[in-house]
Amino acid sequence: AGKRRMWWDNPNKALAKEAEPLPFMKIRWVGFVVTALITIVTTWSLMTQGLNMGLDFTGGVQIEASRDTPFEVEVVRGAVSAQGFSESSVTPTSDGTVVIRVPLEEDSTVEETAAKLETALGAGAKILKTDNVSGKVSEELFGKGVLACLLAVLAIGVYVWFRFEWQFAVGALIALVHDVLTTIGMFVITGLEFNLTALAGVGAASAAD
Repeated sequence: AGKRRMWWDNPNKALAKEAEPLPFMKIRWVGFVVTALITIVTTWSLMTQGLNMGLDFTGGVQIEASRDTPFEVEVVRGAVSAQGFSESSVTPTSDGTVVIRVPLEEDSTVEETAAKLETALGAGAKILKTDNVSGKVSEELFGKGVLACLLAVLAIGVYVWFRFEWQFAVGALIALVHDVLTTIGMFVITGLEFNLTALAGVGAASAAD
C-alpha cells in the first residue's frame, strides 16, 4: 500500500505565497515630516520653557535620619509635604535609614530646615547627618551628566564610522541626537521632574540605540 498523503504534503500555493513587504521607502516622507515636527516642538519647548530641574540639580538641604521602626516612604513624603515643602526627595537606604532632600528656602537656614524635617519624622526619629548641597555642585553634576551623554553619542558614531562606512555614522549620529532630544523634550512638555534618574535614562537611551 502506498504511503498516505496528508494535506501538508501538497500545501496550497495561495497560502504558501509570501506576504508583500511593507513599502517603507514609499512612505518615508511621512516619517520625515513627523520627525521634523517632533524635533521642532521639542526644541522650541526646551528653549522657551526649560526643564523642571529636580533637587539633584537645584541643590538644597539633605538629611539622613533613623529610628527604631522602619520608615514608609509615602508616609514620610506626606509628612514632609505637611511641613510646607512642596518638593522633596525621599530615599530609603539598605541600613534602614532614610535620606530626605528638600529645597532651602530663602528665609530659612539649614538648621531650621533640618528641625522641620525632624518634626515631620515624628517622635523617635534621629538626624544622623545634615548636608547643604549647593547649587554650584548641582550644576557641575548636571554638566558632567550632559558631557557623558554627548561622549556616548560621539563614541557610537565613531564606532559605526570605523566598523561600517562614514555615511552610516552620520545617520547614526542624527538618529541618536533625535532620540535624546525627543526624550528630553517630553520632560519639558509634560513638566516631569528631571533628576539624576532621568539623566541616567537619557544616557541609557543614547547608548542603547
